[in-house]
Amino acid sequence: MKSKRSITINNNLVQGICNCSCITCNINKPSYTGPKANQSEKVVEKIVERVQEACLEGLYIRAIGNSGDGEPTLHPEFSQRMAIFGELKRKWNFSGYPSPDICIVTNGLRLYKPDIVEALEKNNISVKISFPTADPIHYTEIMQPLCGEKGENIFKELIPAIGHIMSLRAQNKIPGLEFHISPPFLDYVRPDFPQTINVLSTLANKNGLRVLNLKIFPVLSNRTGLVKRFLNNFDMYKDYFKRYNGKIINGVVINMFYSYDFFYPNFRDFVDLLRAFNFPCLWYGNIYLSSFGDSDCPNDQNIQEPLGNLFTHSLREIMEIKEERLPGAICKSCNQTPAKLFGLGLLKTFHLTADLKLRWKLLRAKEKVK
Repeated sequence: MKSKRSITINNNLVQGICNCSCITCNINKPSYTGPKANQSEKVVEKIVERVQEACLEGLYIRAIGNSGDGEPTLHPEFSQRMAIFGELKRKWNFSGYPSPDICIVTNGLRLYKPDIVEALEKNNISVKISFPTADPIHYTEIMQPLCGEKGENIFKELIPAIGHIMSLRAQNKIPGLEFHISPPFLDYVRPDFPQTINVLSTLANKNGLRVLNLKIFPVLSNRTGLVKRFLNNFDMYKDYFKRYNGKIINGVVINMFYSYDFFYPNFRDFVDLLRAFNFPCLWYGNIYLSSFGDSDCPNDQNIQEPLGNLFTHSLREIMEIKEERLPGAICKSCNQTPAKLFGLGLLKTFHLTADLKLRWKLLRAKEKVK
């Protein structure tokens, strides 16, 4: 394995099952043709086994995020699955490696349920809530919840549930809490952002939380089924970073960061990706797991091009497969390959360099065929 950095795992605890039909996602739409499945206990136990095995081999798994192509809290055995991950943290004994952060990425619509919250608290699970806007009407237009409720009726349960999770974080009963300003549908997210800041900071102050973490998504991703759409509107929210980041709003410190900071915490990680991968795509640098244990690209919703499987490959072997990978059929219709996704500053430099390396690798591959 060429890569030297720590990596994250994005795990589909459920796949193709959600209580929303987000405007940027194919799940619950007629066009969705992917699987619908709840991850079995066997797969979760294999994840734990592979993570422990990876540490013995010198490969550190920094975080395991339960999210992906569905709503993780809809798993009928959610508490049992969180208990397996909780046991991983409780029994962690690898000297030199802190235990991975275990989290869920949720739309929050089931956080009012006591059994869900108890599982999070009991097993030391971090919570990441997708919250694109605090405007109730815009929220439902983006998220399109399937509960039949509209606008303010949804917020009557969602806002108090979020407040309770904030209270747990304030008391250190869960290890982390952040809000994803996602799906990043800019037509609503940008103009609503001041209202979103005001609502969340007011709620945080009321529940004793003194720091509000917001994850900003600069580009409208084609993740979860949008591989045939090219949604390239791009916004770094620089004006809002200047206005809010590090500032105290309603008695709460606002901490803003970009989505890729979770997967690539520092610039060295981008350099490592450029050095180690034939196809230095941001999606390839970490491990994405289907509900069945397949390693895939998160944009490969139908699992057409798996890159290994937990039951036949170690995490190190999966990363080696990804390092040698060249673009496949899924990549042709993706709007976030290095050639198509552009940013600013260092991010733009990365993408240009990644595209040049890929072109060189493809040329070498053609020469070998000759």
